[in-house]
Amino acid sequence: MSVAPPSASKLSHLSTTILTSVLELQRLHQLSLPASASLTSTITRNISQLVKGIDLLEEAGSENLEVLVGLKQQEERIIGLVEGLGVKVEQSMRRGKDKGRTGKLVDTGDEEVDPFSLGFVDLFAFSDPLQRRR
Repeated sequence: MSVAPPSASKLSHLSTTILTSVLELQRLHQLSLPASASLTSTITRNISQLVKGIDLLEEAGSENLEVLVGLKQQEERIIGLVEGLGVKVEQSMRRGKDKGRTGKLVDTGDEEVDPFSLGFVDLFAFSDPLQRRR
C-alpha cells in the first residue's frame, strides 16, 4: 500500500508556514537572541515533511514539471535560509550542491565580488564621469 502524495497547494502552504518560522528565527538572530529548541525543531521537522512530500508528488507523476520545479526551488531557498542562520539540516534533506548559505530571504546583491573572476574588465568604465563629457 503506497502513501497518497500531498497536493502541491498543501506543500506550498507548508513552505509558507516554514518561511514564517524562518522570519521569526531571523528576527531572533538580528536581536542576538537564542532561538528556542522548539522553533528550530519545528523548522527542521517541517522541512523534512516538505522534502518527503515533494518526493512523493514527483514519484506519483500527478503534477506538472513547472510546479515540481517551483516547489523544489522553494525547498532549496528555505534550506539555504535556515542553514545561514545556524540550523542544522540533515544531509538527506539536500538536493544537489551546497550553494553557499547566506541566511537572507532574498538576494540583495551586496555580497563581495571577486574582481578577478569577472574576466576582462574595461578600465575606462571606472574613469571619472566628468572627463567623459569633454
